[in-house]
Order: sequence, then structure tokens, then C-alpha cells
Amino acid sequence: MGKEKDKIKKHFNGLATGQWQAYYDKKNIHISYNFLTRKEAVLKLLRGTIFNNILDVGCGSGEYLDIAKIYSCQYFGIDFSAKMIEVATEKSHKAKPNNINLCCGNAESLPYENRYFDVILGIGLIEYFENPIIMIEELKRVLKPCGILIMQSYQYSFYDFFYTLLQRLPKRDTSVSKKQEGIMHKQYSKNDLDKILEKHGFTVLDYVYNNFRIIPHLFEFRRPSVYIRISEFLTRVCPRHFGFFAANYIAKYQLNS
Repeated sequence: MGKEKDKIKKHFNGLATGQWQAYYDKKNIHISYNFLTRKEAVLKLLRGTIFNNILDVGCGSGEYLDIAKIYSCQYFGIDFSAKMIEVATEKSHKAKPNNINLCCGNAESLPYENRYFDVILGIGLIEYFENPIIMIEELKRVLKPCGILIMQSYQYSFYDFFYTLLQRLPKRDTSVSKKQEGIMHKQYSKNDLDKILEKHGFTVLDYVYNNFRIIPHLFEFRRPSVYIRISEFLTRVCPRHFGFFAANYIAKYQLNS
């Protein structure tokens, strides 16, 4: 298990100052579309929620730091990657540093008091744990009764089903899969994520899907504008009917009192 954690840490340390920033660059929308629309979806689920503090577990390079300014709240961010925290700290100096607290740490052993947070974010988190139960119990420990958890999972969608078939073909391009090989342990569907969190005392309040990937993998990268237009159309029209085609399932849960 130690080797697996080291592998994940090395992976994200390597992304911190280069490729990761491109994922949130609006100028490269064909690369950043998934991450930017995911953030929009998270902020949408936060609307109407009243809170004084928020914990971002797996905060990465601080892409959600602006929540501190938007909601005039205390933002706490923790990440396994020291390099990610370094980048996030640099960004925090340009935001509201008095409202931002960052640290490098483990989601399975959070350095916070019991029942301390009003809201917790777990974006791009659960799929990196072979057994997420310890992590979920830690989130539950530091969240106030009736507190809000917004959790996202990269789900196994039609896109992944198609790509799995593509992998079986000769002379296949495996460059994308190799980057995540041995890093992600499981992709959670809506049913998977809801079931495991409900088992640990959470109730689903709301949810969204984002980044609808209907067209084949190779065409998506060769014609990104077409892929984005299709995804935007489904997002506007009836996203919940096309959940199987979505890359991300993002839900708002409440901890039972």
C-alpha cells in the first residue's frame, strides 16, 4: 500500500507545475473543458448553502481557492502532494490569504478537530483509494452534523466502455491509459457513490452530471469543438437522462444528524 501511495504522490508532484495548469486554462478549452465545467458544476451545487468554513480534500494546486472570496468564508485545503500545495500557496497570496489555510497531508488522517467543518469538497478524490472507507470516515468525523459533502467521481461511462474495446485492437494508442495506469483504483457510477456514502450516514440532496462524451475517443481529440458542442447541448437539454455518457458524477450530500 505504501508503494501505491508513493506512486500517486509522484504522479501529482510531476503534474503540479506543468500539465495540471493547462487543465484549467480557458485558452486551451479542448484540454481544460472537463475540469472547468466540473468546477462550474461544483459551484452550482454550492448555491444556497450557508457556511462559514469549507474543507477541500485533495485541493490540488488551489483551483477552488476563490470560494474564500465568493462566500467570505474560511477555506481549508489539504493535499497529498507537496508540490501541489506549493503551487496553491503561491496562488493564495493573490487571493485572500487571511481566509486561506493550506497544508500537505493524508485524507485518511486529517489534522482537524471533530465536527469542525460546515462543508467538505472531495473532487477527484475517491477513485484514488483502494479502500475508501477510512477516508470517508475521516470526512464524516470532521464534518458537522447536517453538514454538506460535495463529492465527485470519474465514472465508468460509455466513453470508457468504447475505449476498453479500442484497447483490444492491434496497434492501439495506449498513451492516455498509461498515464493513469495503477493510479485510479475504481471509477464510481452514481449508484456506486450514492450507495457507499448512504451506508456511512449521508443523504443525497442534489446531483449533476458533466462532460458528456458520446463520440469516440480519437474523434474527440481530432474534433474537440464538435465534442464540446454536443456536451453543452446535453447539459442544457436533459443531462440526467444521459448520465451514462457523462465523465463525471457530482453530488451534494448531507450528513445525517
